[in-house]
Amino acid sequence: MMYEDRKKIIEEGINKLVERVRKGAVGGYLLITEKTTGKYVQCSILSENVENIFIEVPEGQLSEGEIDGVINVLSRYDPERATNFQASVGINAAFDAIESIFREGLNFPEDYDVEVELLI
Repeated sequence: MMYEDRKKIIEEGINKLVERVRKGAVGGYLLITEKTTGKYVQCSILSENVENIFIEVPEGQLSEGEIDGVINVLSRYDPERATNFQASVGINAAFDAIESIFREGLNFPEDYDVEVELLI
């Protein structure tokens, strides 16, 4: 998948999540899954703060090498939560953080393919 295509579908998913929360929905998750391995990042927005998105990378899916890589990426965005495999970032920085997790933290190639799913 080309970078531009991946960016478009991830940002569309983020925008749908933001829109739902702004319309009063409580909770919901956006799952962004790499198609070959099934490794994923989950995002959520706390209803009281739609300016930030909460990003989490479930630790159980990570190899030892990926653990350090993901923590290093997340610590650039939210050093206090990074060791818990979490970060709270501004909506405008969300795609860059997610892309960095997949490319730098998980070492996926530049053309990795994702699936985006909004869970209510």
